[in-house]
Amino acid sequence: MKKTFQVRDLELIEKELVENFVGVLAVTLNNEKVVQTATTFLYLDKNIYIFFGNENGIYEDINLDINGSFIILKNESLNGIDITHKYRLMSISISGAVKKVEEQKLLDELKKNYAKKYPEDNENLLTLNKALIIDTDEILALDEQIE
Repeated sequence: MKKTFQVRDLELIEKELVENFVGVLAVTLNNEKVVQTATTFLYLDKNIYIFFGNENGIYEDINLDINGSFIILKNESLNGIDITHKYRLMSISISGAVKKVEEQKLLDELKKNYAKKYPEDNENLLTLNKALIIDTDEILALDEQIE
């Protein structure tokens, strides 16, 4: 039997956003096409930050007048650990205004935080000189369990 619960514990939600390494960004481009891409991210001050390099054409084509979304999934197989549940899935979806990070001081601070979260990716960090923010309007977290 599948049970789904809305998670309202903001501390738990923020912990998952800080600890997870990859999510899916969904944005609308200027040509009205919706693009979804798996990407690394930072969660900071209740917002999501996504980095781009010069070679990424998506960054220039994002429609900033339309909200975007970002989602992470955490899947746990509970076989042998919890005999009452077969698996547990937590999803956290964030939606809000998509904006480009224009201020160099903020971009530099974000890159420092990115280097702490992804220390093995420091070579790639040198090419990440653009960032988007999803200015959070809504966070929806669901916990799904199969018994």
